[in-house]
Amino acid sequence: MPIGDALGGFLQHSGLAGLMKHPELHEAWQKTVGTDIADHARVSRFQRGALEIAVDSSALLSDIQFHKAALLQDLRREVKKPFISSIVFVHKPRQEEYDGEQ
Repeated sequence: MPIGDALGGFLQHSGLAGLMKHPELHEAWQKTVGTDIADHARVSRFQRGALEIAVDSSALLSDIQFHKAALLQDLRREVKKPFISSIVFVHKPRQEEYDGEQ
């Protein structure tokens, strides 16, 4: 299998292809929640209308769930296409960056 086909398949399966195709989703999310929250709750995938938001804090995840309906409504107002059918929040702590030292 050519590397291009394998990479294309991976991007499609992972939901990253949807994000690459629609960079406006990142911008709309940041505008909707503000930079402070967007630094800890980031767009991680878009597939079949579902926008996945990776949240790095369990406390923020719990809090943001209460605002799901309002956030979806605000995002739909910001982005007409692609249509966002739902928001899925997942807890994904950020991995610490490796600085090359032990």
